Amino acid sequence: MSGQHTGLTDLPLTEHGEHTARGLGERLKGLTFAKVFTSPLQRARQTSTLIMFWSTTGRTMRTIVAREIR
Repeated sequence: MSGQHTGLTDLPLTEHGEHTARGLGERLKGLTFAKVFTSPLQRARQTSTLIMFWSTTGRTMRTIVAREIR
């Protein structure tokens, strides 16, 4: 952790964040998800995309952007 708090600032995922999301995606490889909910913030959308890439449904699943979880 960098000690930074981004809150509602719409910043992209950091290089470390991308690496972490890919790693988690690989660990979840092969799992099927019924739904994926994410914040509209770009770093949250990037995270869900990187994680879901490895799932069996990730490449065809539509992610639900839930503004209330922003």
